Amino acid sequence: MRKTFVLLLIGLMLVAFTATESHAGPWTLKQGKLWTEVYGRYFHSNQYFDADGKKHKWENDGTSRAYDLEFKNEYGLTDDLNLLLYIPYVWSYWKNDWSKTPWSNKEKHEGFKQIQPGLKYRFLKEPFTAAGQLKFYIDVPNTDRVEQPDIYEYGNAMELKVIVGKSWQINKRPMYASFETGIYWTFPNNDWAHNVPLFFETGYAPLDFLMIKTELDGRLSLQGTGIQKDSLTWRVGPIINLLGKGFSSVKKGSESSLNVEFQYGMTLWGRGDGNTERYQNTSKAQEFIAKMQVLW
Repeated sequence: MRKTFVLLLIGLMLVAFTATESHAGPWTLKQGKLWTEVYGRYFHSNQYFDADGKKHKWENDGTSRAYDLEFKNEYGLTDDLNLLLYIPYVWSYWKNDWSKTPWSNKEKHEGFKQIQPGLKYRFLKEPFTAAGQLKFYIDVPNTDRVEQPDIYEYGNAMELKVIVGKSWQINKRPMYASFETGIYWTFPNNDWAHNVPLFFETGYAPLDFLMIKTELDGRLSLQGTGIQKDSLTWRVGPIINLLGKGFSSVKKGSESSLNVEFQYGMTLWGRGDGNTERYQNTSKAQEFIAKMQVLW
C-alpha cells in the first residue's frame, strides 16, 4: 500500500507537464476545474527549543530528519466554492551517539499523516479577496503511535480559517500578499492543545518567468487545552514559470502554465510543553521544499 501510494505520486509529477495555471491563498478555482499539487520537504534538526523557548543542541549529538510527501487536491464546485482533499505521507528518522543507531536501522518510522478533507468559500472579491476555509484532520487507522520517532501530532481535529489576499503591480510587475488565521480545534481523542494558526506570504515578480516569495508560518497553543507545541518558521524561494504565463500564488488566468517552486526554511522560534516528560522540547529545523502544481 505504501509503495503503491508513492508510485502514484511520482506518476502524477510526470503527468504534471500538461498543466495549466495553478493558484494559492484566498483565490478559488473556476467551476469544474481540478487543481493538484505534489509537495515534497526535507526536514533536518540537531537543535531544539525548550519549554521556555530557549535553544539547545539535542543530547548525545542527536539528529532528527524527515521526508514529507503530500498530494493536494482542490476542485471548483462553483467559481467561489472549492472542495479540498490533502493526503500526506512521512518518513521520520532519529539518531544519536548513545544509541549508535544507523539511519537505515531501528530509529525509523513512516506512515500516513492525517487525511485532510475540507472546503474553501470565497465571499469577497473587492477591494481585496477573502475566503473562509474549513478542514478536518482525520487520523489514519492502524497508525502506530508507540513506535518512535513520532510522525505527527496524533488525533482528530478541525481547522477553521479566514484568508485574505490582494494582488497589484509595481512598475508593471505583479506582486501579491496573503494572510490567514483562525482556530485549530482538537477533538476529544486528541491530547494536543487547540491552537491559533498564523500564515503570511508575499511575492514579487521581477521577470515574466520568476517570482520571489517569502513566508512566515506559525502556531500558538491555547493554554490549558492539551499538550502545547508552538513554533514560527520562515521560508523563502523562487516560483519559476516553465510553460505559459502566470504564477501559482497570484490570480489565475485562462492561459495554460506550469509552475514549480523551491523554498528554504528555518525555525525562528519554538516552545515545548514543560508539563509533559515526552514533549518538553520542539525541533529547531531547516527545511528544503519543492512543489509542482497543475490545474486540469
